[in-house]
Amino acid sequence: MFKILNMIRVYTKEPGEREPSSKPFILRKDTTIMDLARQIHSDFYENFSYAKVWSKRLPFSPQKVGPAFILEDGDVVEIHTK
Repeated sequence: MFKILNMIRVYTKEPGEREPSSKPFILRKDTTIMDLARQIHSDFYENFSYAKVWSKRLPFSPQKVGPAFILEDGDVVEIHTK
């Protein structure tokens, strides 16, 4: 259903926590890390430093990524601020 609607599910994780949140953010396909940061809270957007992403599609997981990284369905994201 998400593919038909061009939507993705992205899970967030707090630094130091082992497991991601059980409730995903429902986002449009081609959403970037910065789009997600803005949706979570303006402080994450304004003070963004980098993010770690866990995903089966990445050669290394977690991978440190920048603000333009495009998210895909099922990604787990940990945002780090300045």
